[in-house]
Amino acid sequence: MVRHRFVQHFQAEADAVTGRETRTVDGESQPAVSQPLPLKARGGRLRVAKRLLARGLRWSGGLLMLGPLFWLAYALVGAPFGGPVVVAFVMTAVAFFLFLNLYIIVAGSLWMSEAGKPRRAAPFFELGVKAAVSGEATRVTGTLRAIEASKAGDVLWTDAWFANVRLSEGTDWVVERPHAPPLVIELGAAPIVLSDRSEAINARDLSANGAAPLGESANEAGRAVRLRSGDSVTVYFTGAAPEPVSLDSLQLHSRTRAFHRESAAYRGAAARGERVRCTPDARVAVFRDAPLA
Repeated sequence: MVRHRFVQHFQAEADAVTGRETRTVDGESQPAVSQPLPLKARGGRLRVAKRLLARGLRWSGGLLMLGPLFWLAYALVGAPFGGPVVVAFVMTAVAFFLFLNLYIIVAGSLWMSEAGKPRRAAPFFELGVKAAVSGEATRVTGTLRAIEASKAGDVLWTDAWFANVRLSEGTDWVVERPHAPPLVIELGAAPIVLSDRSEAINARDLSANGAAPLGESANEAGRAVRLRSGDSVTVYFTGAAPEPVSLDSLQLHSRTRAFHRESAAYRGAAARGERVRCTPDARVAVFRDAPLA
């Protein structure tokens, strides 16, 4: 069931991309916000070639700085054994200037290919945890569960990225922890979804009315990560510390809901958990450890 939908339309500039996020929480529209987005690397093979050539320049330049030692060795060894020393020095100089000329050509080509072109957003799931999550974030691990009754494998959240728009939608979820109270994630803004793997997706694969807010992207192919009930996840959050809540009368947004579990530990006076809010100023990040089903 889709309770929340966050749509980010990308606004590209020369050196940044911002997602203008329209928010629908429990069917009610919330004020739009903006989120800075990671940038997709440009240049591809040219950027790799530039990096390799720079490495070659450093090595050959370092050896070339040892030129006085080459000549000292030649003076000590003398002819005819000094010939290889001279050859080695000349080859080092040739290699240095070859790398230098190639580096200038590749760097110039890369600059011309990127000059004046707006940047494109990179999906969060293409980044590593270190690049997407603050080093001060609190980290918890556990199993993802729906608040309402659900089957293992049911999709709880979809984070889909297209060329110019991102659609993040689903319902609130709970992270069951083995030696700590369940952690309820209250979603008031799009979370940062991370994973080692993503899947191809089209707007038609989303909820019945999911294509409407995507505009021209409705028929585009994109990539997505889906969080399912039963997934092993690691959650990162900043901001306020988790607050205690009652699991059988959860006040989430404008609704009161109950965490559906058969265990007596989640009913009555013993039904205690903790809640973290995902807000525009303090977004929760979740890394899905489990592979795709």
